[in-house]
Amino acid sequence: MGALLTNYVYFTMAMYGFFSVGMISDAKVFYGAESPLCYFTVFDVSAEWFAKSCGIIIFFMIMAPFFAGVSGETYARISLPINLLQLPVFIQAAFFSTTTGPDGCTSPYAMPFNMFIPQVALAVGLLVWNVMALKETNMGLSMAQAPKDEATYFCWTMSLVYAVTFGSTLMIAPKYFWGPDSIFCYWEVNDESGVMFGRILGILMCSVYLAPLYAALEYAKLARMVMPMNIFFLSFFVKAAFFMESIGPGHNALLPINLWVFQIPIGLFFLFWNIKVLRDSKGVALL
Repeated sequence: MGALLTNYVYFTMAMYGFFSVGMISDAKVFYGAESPLCYFTVFDVSAEWFAKSCGIIIFFMIMAPFFAGVSGETYARISLPINLLQLPVFIQAAFFSTTTGPDGCTSPYAMPFNMFIPQVALAVGLLVWNVMALKETNMGLSMAQAPKDEATYFCWTMSLVYAVTFGSTLMIAPKYFWGPDSIFCYWEVNDESGVMFGRILGILMCSVYLAPLYAALEYAKLARMVMPMNIFFLSFFVKAAFFMESIGPGHNALLPINLWVFQIPIGLFFLFWNIKVLRDSKGVALL
């Protein structure tokens, strides 16, 4: 890797790692009204769940070069659509949201400005850096598909569920598709923080799960990369199904059932298939 690409990879690993740890631990504590890093003054349950899921994908994406054999160049190609698509989400939060700071932040150490404004500047800088670093590679900014291998059908099925179905709809309009008024109500509350983290989760799902189709990420490496994600997601599904409030069904729900209950067998299905794929390909040795 060239110096520009190498520095980009390590800088984003450190930066995304910092944010992901906060989101996984407790996004409301790290980025809520009482935090010095007050991004949102209101955090509902959907925002907390989405933030944890975002943190899991980000953390294991940045760790993938160390445990899944993903190259720095491929990592940079996966991060390009993330950097591009999250920029308008940050702009919306910086200038058009009513529940972002500094008004409503209660920490005496909170920054006296909307934290999403520097986030926009950072996102622009990372996007430019990302593009410049990839231009120095042999492939440049061109897209490439990975060849089929023993993990292809597993990855295709997982991307159909998590990227095409949930990822795309979360990216477009999470409240419309999965919010309180939807016939597929997963959340009875979904405020601005929930919508923003939902959109970021959709961007991450589409960018990561579809990476073999545009970033030449090998399917077997994607299977290794998502193994720990599938473990955590299963626990998140169980928590939402049995231990959280305001999670549906809503007043327009097609079925009078908590839809998170159905996510548990889906999560188990993908986890067991993931294990089988890694065992058959001997990829489990990298975990």
